[in-house]
Amino acid sequence: ANPIGVKVGPSMKNDELKELLQILNPTKEEGRIMIITRYGAGKVEQLLPGHIQAVKECGVPVTWQCDAVHGNGIVAASNKYKTR
Repeated sequence: ANPIGVKVGPSMKNDELKELLQILNPTKEEGRIMIITRYGAGKVEQLLPGHIQAVKECGVPVTWQCDAVHGNGIVAASNKYKTR
């Protein structure tokens, strides 16, 4: 089966993540799910530990990927261009 990438950000509740992983991979197949974390530097410390715990509790194996530039953009005052 093809792997599935799941973007996980600040709006994802821990229980929602557990439920989603169990739906997407009920047989707990290795290599099936990649979680792409998208918090931004200001929220990662607050949210990542809960999502890690949720994944551990549901027992579904995942590969973790960090979208390091998400939420970390700067908008230039002069031209309104966003850079990361």
